[in-house]
Amino acid sequence: MPESSSLDNILAEARKLTEAYKWFEASKIYKDALALIDSEGDPSKAARFTSLLANSLYRHSFQGETRTIFKERMKHSKDAYSSAELLYERARLQSQVSLAKSKELLVEFWIANKSPDRTALIAKATGHAREAVIQAAEEVDKEALAKTFENLEMCYRHSLEVPRDFKSMKQLVEDMISAAEKAVENYRSIDDPTALLGCMELMTSGLIISQAHTHRGDVENTRRMHSLAREIKELSHNIGTPYARLLSLEVEGAIAAEVDGDYKKSLPLIKEGIPLAIESGDRILMGGVSAANLSMLFWMGISEEDPEKKRAFLETGITKGPETISYLEVPILSLPLDYARDVWAECHTMLAVLVETDVERRRELLKKATQIGKESLDSVVAPGVAGAKHSLGKAFFFLSQTETDPAEKAHLLQESLR
Repeated sequence: MPESSSLDNILAEARKLTEAYKWFEASKIYKDALALIDSEGDPSKAARFTSLLANSLYRHSFQGETRTIFKERMKHSKDAYSSAELLYERARLQSQVSLAKSKELLVEFWIANKSPDRTALIAKATGHAREAVIQAAEEVDKEALAKTFENLEMCYRHSLEVPRDFKSMKQLVEDMISAAEKAVENYRSIDDPTALLGCMELMTSGLIISQAHTHRGDVENTRRMHSLAREIKELSHNIGTPYARLLSLEVEGAIAAEVDGDYKKSLPLIKEGIPLAIESGDRILMGGVSAANLSMLFWMGISEEDPEKKRAFLETGITKGPETISYLEVPILSLPLDYARDVWAECHTMLAVLVETDVERRRELLKKATQIGKESLDSVVAPGVAGAKHSLGKAFFFLSQTETDPAEKAHLLQESLR
């Protein structure tokens, strides 16, 4: 009993640290706990704490300031997941073995730089995630089922980072929403409100992607989005952490912009989330909210009638571009990177076309827009017409209109059609 009491205290202490987004500090607590556990006599308990350690190291990786630091931290997480897998095998908890395998492959996905490698790794991770869900259902374990569905929805979400055609993307979004719904359903009966909130946010994200790209005009999805947003707001308030507040702001801001087209409502919500994301140090959160802010500045700019206000929005967007890109490049979030470069380039293009009157300044802005467009990852194919390749074509077209040399004008027009 003394050991059990000590471990309960350790779990409570670690939970407070994770709620405060202090993942590295939590990992040290879990390491201390493992020193108290007899892994030979109780491999199940040792596996559980090793898995908690791996998750803390995984989340700490996203707080790395550079790609190099990020990858180094991810390697430590991979080692911990590998150890957890072996311990779960000894404990004969097959769903958790598959879950650990899936998470280990997800770590490798983040470490990989090349698109073909990432495509193969996320496919394998998703396969093990599906196996884990089936096995957890057979074990009739609510907590295991919640965690396996949560991992499956995460695998589907990150599968959007690799190139795919519209049909497969549509199916993927449907699968993501379905897995998220199951995760939410199971977490409702477990005392883990932060995990429930995270799954609800992912489900809402899937519905927003669906509404914006794959299932436009779906009335039922719109209703579900707004219903979830209200529940997320209430749950976030009850949890009371900066992280919970950030998720609520992101959801409310995204729905206002992507579904309702209300950019004036969205922008202050997103701005409120920026310091919360920075406080977390998480590059996914920082990149996501910064990209949303950049997008809102662009849309506010092109919808503004007053020329000087239009200039202010677009010029602010131009200044925010590099910072947004720097956050997203740490974990290599390919699709958000493509969109961010698209919007950043468009800020230059629209400032040149709609506001700037000096010809040389217009050419300078348009040349910068083409440079940004070229930087987009060649492997990324954004759905619809959005994406840095689209903005690149626009910039070349408008640049051609400033050119007096017929041969150069023809060349620029050809580039715009690529």
